[in-house]
Amino acid sequence: CEQLSVSRTSLREALRELQAEGILEQPSNRGLSVSAVSAEDAKNIYRLRSVLEALIVEQFIEKASDALIKGLVRVSEDLKMAYRGGILEDMLRAKRDFHDRICSGAENPIAFEMISRLVLRTSSLRARSLVRKERQQQSIHEIDTLMTAIQRRDIEEARNAIMQYVNNAGLSALAQK
Repeated sequence: CEQLSVSRTSLREALRELQAEGILEQPSNRGLSVSAVSAEDAKNIYRLRSVLEALIVEQFIEKASDALIKGLVRVSEDLKMAYRGGILEDMLRAKRDFHDRICSGAENPIAFEMISRLVLRTSSLRARSLVRKERQQQSIHEIDTLMTAIQRRDIEEARNAIMQYVNNAGLSALAQK
């Protein structure tokens, strides 16, 4: 608690919330551990994410100013650079920045919260997917396709691009090593 600068009560409450959301589990009164996600649950999570992220991209295009889109272009370049660098922490940070920018521009905090919870449920799978060189290269191409559609304000193409991006991430995450 001292290292985190939080009270024991706050930490307990946070851990209870993570248990309630299915992120943590406490088997047979042993210590807490991260809940395993079944392959079927992971498939469903990625399918849900693809639909929610398509909605967010659509709303972003509808609401974003030209300046906001230009800002997203810069953030997308950072994301592609992180993919090229191949360092997991950099990729995770850049992905978070990219998706946060789209979500804030879409002005849909409910969908953003839902996506965040779904991403949290598959965080270990996400890391496994991101470290694959072939997925990194594929992601760069998918981000280019998505950004082209967003810059043209082509909602249908952008929805298809983000759904493909999320679906491919799921396939990569679930692929055997």
